[in-house]
Formats: sequence, C-alpha cells, structure tokens
Amino acid sequence: MTSNKDFCHQYAYASNHESKRNGNMSYRNGVMYSYDTALAKKLYNCTLYNASKHSVTTSAQQTYLINALSGKIIYLDGMNWGFDFRNSEIVAGLTYCYEKSVMNLSKAKRSNTKEKFTAEIYQQQKTLNELIEYKVLTKKDLNDELKVLLKGNFDIEKLQKIEKQRKKKEEKARLQRLENQRQDYTAEIVDFRAGRKSSVSYSARDLICGGYDVVRIKDDKILTSQGVLIPLSDGLLLLEFLRKVKSGKIKINVVRERLKENPLILGAMYRLDEVWETGDCVIGCHKFKYAEILRCYEEEYKGGK
Repeated sequence: MTSNKDFCHQYAYASNHESKRNGNMSYRNGVMYSYDTALAKKLYNCTLYNASKHSVTTSAQQTYLINALSGKIIYLDGMNWGFDFRNSEIVAGLTYCYEKSVMNLSKAKRSNTKEKFTAEIYQQQKTLNELIEYKVLTKKDLNDELKVLLKGNFDIEKLQKIEKQRKKKEEKARLQRLENQRQDYTAEIVDFRAGRKSSVSYSARDLICGGYDVVRIKDDKILTSQGVLIPLSDGLLLLEFLRKVKSGKIKINVVRERLKENPLILGAMYRLDEVWETGDCVIGCHKFKYAEILRCYEEEYKGGK
C-alpha cells in the first residue's frame, strides 16, 4: 500500500475514468474519497474541494490533497459527512454557512466582530459567483437565500482591505510559528540532500525554501522534496528546456503557447504548467527554482560521474 501523500499525487494526475483504492482513501469518476466522504471532485475546468473540518485522520488527508492539487480550486465549506458534490449538497452547504454568518452578524456588537462576519458573507458570495462562472451551478439551482446572497451589495474595497489585513495577520502568525522551529526545518533540508530523508515537510519548504521544492539524485532518478521520483532523462530534458527559456532563445509567450498545444510531461504524468523568464517553473503541485535544478545537475549529476 502506498502512502496517503503519494496517493493524493496519483489522484491529482489521474484521468477521471481511473479508479483506485488505498486503505481508507479511494477515487473514482474524478472524485477523491476519505471513507465515504468526498474530499475533491475534478471537473474539466476546475477542482471542487471540501474544506469542511472532519476527523483527525481525514484532516491529515485533506492537507496532503490540497498540496497535491493544482489549477483552479473552489473551496466549499459546510459539507456534512457523506458529502458527494451533488448540486443539492453544494447549495445546502452554502445556505448553511450563509445563514450562520447572517445570524452571527445580527448578534455582533463590536465593529471588528461585525466586520469579520460581513467578510465571511462576502467570501460566500465570491464562492457562489465562482460556482456559477465555472458552470458548477446555474442560477436556476439557487434557493431564495442564495439568490439574495448573489445580489448582495458590499463595500468591496473595504472588505478587500479587511480580508487582506486578516490574511496578513494569519500569515505573520504562521511564519512566527515556523520561525520557532527554523533549526529543525533546516536540518530536514540537510538530511534530504544527504540522503537521510526521502521527503521534507511542507513547513520546511515554506520557511527554508520559500515554498519551492528541492531535489536530489537517487540511483537513476531524480527525487523531489515531496517524495516524487522522475526519470533522470526527463530531468535533463527539463533543464535543457529551462536553459533555453532563461537565455531568451525561446520567447516566453511562444513557450506558453507551445505548452498549451504540446505539454511537456515528466515521469509519464507530471505536466509542466508554468514557466518564467527566470527559468523557475511549476510542475503540478511542485515549484522549482532554476538555480536548484542547476545545482543538482552541477553538484550531483556531473560531480558524481
């Protein structure tokens, strides 16, 4: 049996007609399940993600899953156990969250508390608009409460400012928690590069590597810090491609058009989704610095010959 982390990566790149089971996780018809609860559903233009809080086990699986997914993700809350992404369930979940926020707003007395629940309603409206924009729901699917929500008038500039401040505060607190463990996270990166670990935590990647992955050579493959193996030949092909992009031999707009028509696939399943003039790139849920790929080539591939 593979790890739940690897299983989530498999799901992220699987086609919707594939089906697999791994312990208490499984996917079929584009839907990932934890026990009998759907955690995500891949559509042709986006992925629906069940952001509701569940058991400790399912919460851990949700963390692996959200880090494996790429592309447009629509976050849904208020989903009960057994949720299966039916339209009626999405509508019921949104309605529950909206009514709860409205009730809390009506009881709030402090201005910052009122701002908090108003911001919640604004986010629910954004989610509803996304569901309609990506054709998950139509206006005909909506009940009277959600029709009111859809037409709600908000001071957008004020709400965006509140949301920005809230996220900034949360991010500052998160980084402070990580900073308190900097020594441990630094050791994770060192151990990974030395071959003593086969992956590193998301927290170590965030704090030490700025959210980017690191890589090393393992036998005849390249191992990423998320524990994914790709053939060495694919890694060399990627490096050569990124060199041409970084040097300007291939214009970035031409690159992006070519990738749409003829995607570069690594390890038979991992697609190159984005690339910048710097040579940095995004491959599925992985982010790579050009400098890290080059370091691996110079120090480990050429140096190890």
